[in-house]
Amino acid sequence: MEPLGKIKQIWEAFKVEEIITASQVANLLQMHLRTVYKLVRRGSIPGRKFGGGWRFSKNEILKMAGSNGEKSSTDHDGSGKEGDLK
Repeated sequence: MEPLGKIKQIWEAFKVEEIITASQVANLLQMHLRTVYKLVRRGSIPGRKFGGGWRFSKNEILKMAGSNGEKSSTDHDGSGKEGDLK
């Protein structure tokens, strides 16, 4: 293995996952904070309850937002119809 490849492999092994708050997710996804809470409770976005608040992996959120299965701002329930978040 070439030295640069070895360095990259070591970097990946020690890279720390960036954890963000619900407010940061709302900013990142350009949505209201309440919408973030509704979506995470519903399981539509990945998050974990920790220390009295929700925490999110920035990588997971970016992956989800960039996926082909991305929902439009009006398609919150996956039905293809506009609707309220319940």
